[in-house]
Amino acid sequence: MISPLIARMASSRRCVALSSHSSLSTLRCAHTSSTPTSKDKVPPASTHNEVGTSFIERVKARGATALLGAFLHRGGFDRTLEGMVVDKIGKGEVVCRIPVTKGVQNAYSTLHGGAISTLVDVVGTMAILTEKPTTPGVSVELSVSFARAAKADEEVIVKGRVLKMGRSLAFTEVELLRADTLQLIAKGKHTKAL
Repeated sequence: MISPLIARMASSRRCVALSSHSSLSTLRCAHTSSTPTSKDKVPPASTHNEVGTSFIERVKARGATALLGAFLHRGGFDRTLEGMVVDKIGKGEVVCRIPVTKGVQNAYSTLHGGAISTLVDVVGTMAILTEKPTTPGVSVELSVSFARAAKADEEVIVKGRVLKMGRSLAFTEVELLRADTLQLIAKGKHTKAL
C-alpha cells in the first residue's frame, strides 16, 4: 500500500509512487521511467509547520516515510548535506543520492572526507530510524575506509543499512558509490547507543 505522503509527493512531481514486493518505498518519474536524479526537483516531504525541524523530529512525529524526498535540515552542520535526496527506505535500509557540489568539496575539488563521515553518520542514523522511529541514538563510534575520490559535480549514491539492532546498541554500515559506475568511494561503520 502506498502511504499518503508518497502519493502526495508523486502527484506534485508528475511521478508515480510504486509499491513493491520488498519493504522498500520508491518514487519513479513518469516522464523518465527512472528514479529521480539530482537534476529533478524533488519536493521536500514536509509541510509549512515542519520547516526548521530536523529529519529526526519529523520521523518521530510521522514515521520513517518522512525521510523520503529532499533532505531537510534546520540549519547548523546538517546544511552541508543540502542537495541530498532520499530515494528509498525499507526496514533497516536507506538509499540516498547527493551531488558533489562546492559545499561538500575539498581543496582538490573532490568529495571531502568530513562530508563522507557526515554522510555515514546521517545515513546510518536514518537506517536506524526505519526500524525505531523514536530512537535515533547517540554516536559511540564511527569509522570510514576511503577507496577512491568522487569528483566535482559527480553524483554519489549512499546506501545505509542496519547490521544489528540490540537493546542498547545499533550497528550500521554505509557505502558511498559512484552513481555512473557503482564503484566504491568509501565504506563506513557507525555504532550508536540507543
